[in-house]
Amino acid sequence: ARMVRSLADAMLALQAHTKAAAAGAASAHPEAAAPPPLHAAAALLPPNPLQLASALSLAGKWGAKAQLAELGGRSSSPTSIGSTSSESSSGGRSRKGGSADGVLALMTHAAQVAGEQLSMWRASLPPSPPTATSAEATAAMRAQLLPGTNPQAPSSNVSSPVGSAAACKVFYCLAAFADARYSEMVAQRSTPEYTAYTHALKKKKEKGDNLRAQAKVTSSLETRRILDHLAFKTLQPVLADEEARGQAFQLELRFRSIALSNYKRCLQAGHLYDLQVVYRLVAMWLSLSSDPEANAAFGRVFEELPAFKFVPLVYQMASRVSNKEDSTGFQAVLSSLLVCMVCDHPYHALYPLFALKNGSLKNKKLPPDLLSITGGVLEHEVDKDKVEGAQLLLESAAAMGSKETRETISQCDQVVNAYCEISEIKVDKSNHDLQPIAFPQGIWRRMKLATKVAIVSYQLPVDPTCTYADIPYMASTDSKITFAGGVNCPKILKFFDQYGQLHKQLVKAGSDDTRQDAVMQQFFGLVNALLARDREACKRQLGMVTYKVVPFSPIAGLIEWVQNTMPMSEYLIGPRRKEGAHRRHQKLGQISNMVALQEYSAAEQKSAEQRVQVYKAIWWVDQNKT
Repeated sequence: ARMVRSLADAMLALQAHTKAAAAGAASAHPEAAAPPPLHAAAALLPPNPLQLASALSLAGKWGAKAQLAELGGRSSSPTSIGSTSSESSSGGRSRKGGSADGVLALMTHAAQVAGEQLSMWRASLPPSPPTATSAEATAAMRAQLLPGTNPQAPSSNVSSPVGSAAACKVFYCLAAFADARYSEMVAQRSTPEYTAYTHALKKKKEKGDNLRAQAKVTSSLETRRILDHLAFKTLQPVLADEEARGQAFQLELRFRSIALSNYKRCLQAGHLYDLQVVYRLVAMWLSLSSDPEANAAFGRVFEELPAFKFVPLVYQMASRVSNKEDSTGFQAVLSSLLVCMVCDHPYHALYPLFALKNGSLKNKKLPPDLLSITGGVLEHEVDKDKVEGAQLLLESAAAMGSKETRETISQCDQVVNAYCEISEIKVDKSNHDLQPIAFPQGIWRRMKLATKVAIVSYQLPVDPTCTYADIPYMASTDSKITFAGGVNCPKILKFFDQYGQLHKQLVKAGSDDTRQDAVMQQFFGLVNALLARDREACKRQLGMVTYKVVPFSPIAGLIEWVQNTMPMSEYLIGPRRKEGAHRRHQKLGQISNMVALQEYSAAEQKSAEQRVQVYKAIWWVDQNKT
């Protein structure tokens, strides 16, 4: 703790000396040119403001670790770490609060220095030309959806200076520290000990209230005096505890406010911590969705952040859309964020909303043959509030967006409906060869008019500028629809974009719920993002190959066809069961894969013990002939 205070004194003295030198104080007063007595560590620090902010933030982290080590052997409440007095909250160092006050004060001062540098850099930038999705248009949409918001709040990310990485670290360090203290205080209220203590205080309060009630109705002055005294003694610790808990709750709110504010500044400064901050912000918001004040606070944060930061979580946020009466303000904040995402990034935000809007499609258009196969298992209650909420949100986006946005939403709706119709084409399952069928020309005529919709299976990168120029759209298609193997016989489509590139797609229907596939692909994408941040993983080029999955409804969806691949069975036995890996690597005297398959098939209806004996017999013969 003494080291932290000494380093803070040295850094602040160094900063003051640097400012005085820059202002010409050294030339006016030669005695000021001599450096003040500084700590040895601070004397090595360069006078760069962002480097100074980084050093201050690092000193705060050291102080936090020192506090945790010091308090490790003693029971302590979360309020004892990082709490500040009024002096430290204003940016100064609290002399009375000790090292606990200095930790948050150091980080706060570091964030203040970094914020000043970024503000100076942004002020020196030339004004950017207006675009179709300008900050003013997006802010105006937010003001219509959320009355009382700041119409001048920026919606597009400002290009970061060279030192934005340092600023991101400073803001993230302060936000993570405050968030950790906030999480500790929230976790403390959910412990069994806290619940038992609260219950005991409630019982004690009831006892004190009963004593007061008895004192009011008694006729004896002496008895009344005794009962009042007992009630005072009983309620005194209860009142003291309520006051302490009120102060702790205010401190909890303060930590949450510091975390939100600096998470926002971290996202505005650059992209270094986008993955951690966006996921944490959305998680905090969803956990507090029933709190009106929290929703208002998160709404103010979201309105100052670019929408593309939240694109990775569009499915999770869209799943919360509802048309139910909401007095907490959660749906208003959610609608504002999703509408801005639809207007700025339609190719990433529209499909989750259309999938919700088509939530009742399964009851209306489910093919009868699928119902007979599944015995009604696919039938379940439709959430009409989600369907209506998604419909209203799409209408709001079309009404508030530009003409191009309205055309994109309309064409995307046509494409989704066309895919749903294709998924419902009946298949003659009596024909085991599943001969190709002609592509319905009526459906294709509608699809080829959608020149503002990117090919659905194309993995379009997120464009922070929201321009999305030269997107590949459907220019032509194969005249036939082929089928893949499986219970529901998914359909294989082939489209060519305007550049002649082939895009092969798999359209599923029935019990093949593509929403689960979409969640898994999102998870794999998150794994790849984490691997990309690890130096050793990058050296080894670790990653998972992902493909695009787009659900259109609970019973229809699209999967990108992964090129240059084949089914495992085709690799092992070959397309005609003659030239596969089994045949190529089979040694003289080994049992062939076809003979093994026949013996396995013959044993399918036998008992488990008999099937195991067949397996062991085949394996034993095969191993002995090797």
